[in-house]
Formats: sequence, structure tokens, C-alpha cells
Amino acid sequence: MNVTGSHETWSCGKASSIRPAVRGVKRFFPSRVFSKIFSHEALESYLPKIQLVIKDTLRAWSSNPESINVYHETQKLTFRMAIRVLLGFRIPDEELNRLFEVYQQFVENVFSLPLDLPFSGYRRGIRARETLQKGLEKAIQEKLQNTQGKDYADALDILIESGKEHGKELTMQELKDGTLELIFAAYATTASASTSLIMQLLKNPRVLEKLREELRSRGILHNGCICEGSLRLDNINSLHYLDCVIKEVLRLFTPISGGYRTVLQTFELDVSIAISPGCGCTVSSPKQPFACCRKACLSLA
Repeated sequence: MNVTGSHETWSCGKASSIRPAVRGVKRFFPSRVFSKIFSHEALESYLPKIQLVIKDTLRAWSSNPESINVYHETQKLTFRMAIRVLLGFRIPDEELNRLFEVYQQFVENVFSLPLDLPFSGYRRGIRARETLQKGLEKAIQEKLQNTQGKDYADALDILIESGKEHGKELTMQELKDGTLELIFAAYATTASASTSLIMQLLKNPRVLEKLREELRSRGILHNGCICEGSLRLDNINSLHYLDCVIKEVLRLFTPISGGYRTVLQTFELDVSIAISPGCGCTVSSPKQPFACCRKACLSLA
């Protein structure tokens, strides 16, 4: 049953039917672990590494004489950041590019019908996942053996430490599953939002110039370059115009089509249709302005 309104689409079925056909992406992290991974302190420690990855990427883009596929390139960028920054893996560029191609094949088939037949999307997804996990296992082993030169605690460190705090030594399979979930969570939506932001800034040069003015006024941008040591979390949080631009882009071009929820108690829609407990509902994202920037947000449409 599907009930479609102006802002929300509800699909009712047993919650167990809404799941990836390609197994391996488990709901592995409790919320307290996520809160540590993305805490203020952790984000502050990630920033220098993020800046380096973005600088290298922009340098490669600008040196390319041909046009680039922005979405594909932002996918590579977010994958690289997840591997190099969030997880702290020291994987050579050639191997990283190979893993990216494998990961793309995994993502493209993650919601395939669970039919394990030759040449099926499900079979391709399974093989891609197995290849990924082999590469991740090698990276995890190298990381666990080489702890020298670490200047910050990454997500994998926090995950391992969280397990020890609760008297549990995580197995290699648990580490691989957790790592894959983190990459999965940080990949497509970030790339989609980044692409939409770049597209809208190119279409709206006035907005782009105003953003540059804000960055210059905060001492972040000088002569077209990021000032050394200026990219701090408190400095970023003070960029109110940038915050409004990003939120408006997310409102107009929502990277997430909706969220999955399981009904806990019976309720009725406006059309007098009862939704019973145990049903899985898909709630689409409405295009409503964010309350915190309703007056200040820009109309980029």
C-alpha cells in the first residue's frame, strides 16, 4: 500500500522487508559510539587531515585540462576522506583507486533483488563486498601493527577503545563490518550534497563572491588560498552565511529521499487509513526551509 501526499510518502510493509539485499552493512555502532566519532573534539582533530585531502583533490581538478564529472569526483573525494581521515588507513593511491571502483560496484548493487544467479546484481554486489573486506582487513592489520606517528584518534581507534571499555575485544569481522558501515554512511549523501553545492555556486556567482567575502573577513581566505591554521571548528561555526547557503542547498536538493521507520503504535493518516504496529514506513524529505535560517536563507532556485 502506498499513500502519497504533497510532502510525505508512506509505504507499508513488514519492516524486515526493507533491508539491503547485499548483506554486510550491519547496524553495528550504538549511538554513543557515533557521538564520540563526531564529537566536537574529534571533528577538530580531523580538520587538518580533511584540509590536506581537499587541497590535493582541488589541485588535481585544476590541473586537469579537460572537464570533470563533478559527482564522480566528489564520490572519490568522500571515499578518500573516509579511508584516509575517518579511518586513518595508509593505503597507496593506486590501491585506493582500485578499492573505490570496487566500492562503487558494491553500492550500485546493494539494493539488488536477493537472487544469487550468475551475472545478477546480487552476485556482483557479493563479490565486490568480499573484495572490499579483503582490502579492509589488510588495512586494519597494518594499522593495528603500526601505531607510531598518530596525532589524533580516528573513528576506528574510537571503535576499538569503546569495545575495550565494555570488556569486549572486537573481532576482525566486526571491525570490517563497522568500517564498511562508516564508509557507507559517509559516502553517497555527502557526495550528492557537495555536487549540488558546487552546481549552485557556479550558477550564482553573486552568492559565491559573498561567501568569499565572509571567508576573507574571518581570516580564512587570502589571495584565493586558505590561510594556514585558520580552519578551526569555532571559526567554521561562525560562518553564518555559509551555513545558510548549505542549508538552502540541502532544502532544495535533499540528498536523502527519506528515512525508514518502524511503526510502534497504530495511527491514522488524514485519509483515514490506519497504519498498524510493525509496518515499515518510508518518510520522504519535505522541501521546507530550515527553521533556524528561515529569514536568512537564500533562494537559489
